Amino acid sequence: MNLNAWFSAKRSFTVLLVIALAVIVACGGAESPTDAPEATTAPAATTAPAATTAPAATAAAVPTAEPAAVSAVGYWKKFVDQGKYGGILREGHIYENDHWSPWVACCNRSIYIARNPYNLLVMRDPADQDTIVGDLAESWSWAADGNSVTFQLPENATWFDGVPLTADDVVFSLDNMSDLDQIRPRTRNIAPYYASSEAIGPHTVKVNTKFSNPAALLPFLTVDFMVMHPKHVLEGKPGDVADYFADPENLVGSGAFMYKTRELGSSMEVEKNPNYFKDGLPFLDGIKVFVISDKSRMATALEVGQIDVTPGAGWTELQLKDLETALEGKGTVMFTPVENVFRIYQFNVNNPPVDDPRVRRAIYLAFDSKEQVEIARLGNASLGIPFFP
Repeated sequence: MNLNAWFSAKRSFTVLLVIALAVIVACGGAESPTDAPEATTAPAATTAPAATTAPAATAAAVPTAEPAAVSAVGYWKKFVDQGKYGGILREGHIYENDHWSPWVACCNRSIYIARNPYNLLVMRDPADQDTIVGDLAESWSWAADGNSVTFQLPENATWFDGVPLTADDVVFSLDNMSDLDQIRPRTRNIAPYYASSEAIGPHTVKVNTKFSNPAALLPFLTVDFMVMHPKHVLEGKPGDVADYFADPENLVGSGAFMYKTRELGSSMEVEKNPNYFKDGLPFLDGIKVFVISDKSRMATALEVGQIDVTPGAGWTELQLKDLETALEGKGTVMFTPVENVFRIYQFNVNNPPVDDPRVRRAIYLAFDSKEQVEIARLGNASLGIPFFP
């Protein structure tokens, strides 16, 4: 599976409950059927990746400086020798994408497949999610006063149309991601920390911050919504520039997989980028998503091997526990406790008394958050996640 997309916080401050049937990170799947897949014998099980626990999100709020510099050059090469090349990974999703630009996307379902055509600046190390490494960035360093961080980009990265990816693209992207006048449900999370950015060389970007050493900035940039978009394609488009990518035929990214086809309500497919700048990646020839809204049908597809993997968004913990029993000996259900319990209660802040922040604060303080996690989420969640929905 796409190493650029599997572990960065799609898997970061949103739910990642991955149900894997015979898939390792580097494996190739079965050939993709042309229509809805026919029932087949489940593929021989291979070693499933160990369930990893995402770093506690509260660490992002600790006001300490990031390391002076972190090199990410070739970090993925430790996986290349273990990779099996070829094949189509078959995923089952209960939802259709709501958008093909993660800038505009509302929620988890829009980054499972739509993340693949793009790159982030930084991401979580697939082998150690406590560590931030570069996706596009080869290295970065903080200024002595902590009021800026400078990223060095690769010189060989290109967009799908062959145009080189440069510092101007990153500046354009960061400015647009933090534009509060546009629809930015998730990327606006960097706005409290991001002041501006500037290209100080063809492949060097200086990011200025609103205060010294904002410790949440880099962790938030690892979240899968924070992708880079091409300036030369989007600049000058009317309205919200990201809406140009509502039509996936318009997509121009730099990532490991390129958009291939979509049948509304049925399937979506991406294919390998033959010119991807990370040597040895991706392993797969492509990823095909089947939209299966009925969860019992999804469970059956997993059991009989029609699909290889499904994210757990939309499933309750009890449903996943039942599925874990059904898949015993056939696959693995992996829980990554990275979601808060926001879906338990929400306030209409336009109405009294909850229009008063003091009332909302009092209500939150009255709840036992740890008990909520244990009961409502069967312990599969973390406390204190700052990345709001």
